[in-house]
Amino acid sequence: MPSSVIGERTPDLVSLDPSWHHNYASLGWWGGSPAPAALHYPSIKPELVGLIDALHGITHDADRRAEYLPDRAAYADRFPLTTAQREALIALDHQAIVALGTHPLLPFLARMQVDRVGR
Repeated sequence: MPSSVIGERTPDLVSLDPSWHHNYASLGWWGGSPAPAALHYPSIKPELVGLIDALHGITHDADRRAEYLPDRAAYADRFPLTTAQREALIALDHQAIVALGTHPLLPFLARMQVDRVGR
C-alpha cells in the first residue's frame, strides 16, 4: 500500500469487507510509532465505530437488515451508541448521521437497502 495512504506502519489487523460498489478495508494498530500527521484517509473516530458497524450491517447483511426493519430500537440497542447516534440510526436520518461524522455513503447505502426491501 502506498505510504501516502496509511504511512509506513504495518497494521496489526487487516479486514477486507467487499461490497457491490466499494471494497472497505479496516486496519488496526496496537503499538508502534504514531501515525503521520497527514494521512490521506484519516482513521475512524472511535466514538463512531458502533454507528458505522450498525449502518454497515443494514447495508451489507440481509440477516442484520431483517433485525433492523421490524424493531429499529432493539437493533440500535445492540451497539454502543450515544443518544444522538441511536436516534439518527432509528430514524435512518441521513443528515443527522453525516453531521455526527460518518461518510455520506454509509447512510445513503443503508437507506437504499431499506427502501429496496420495502418495495
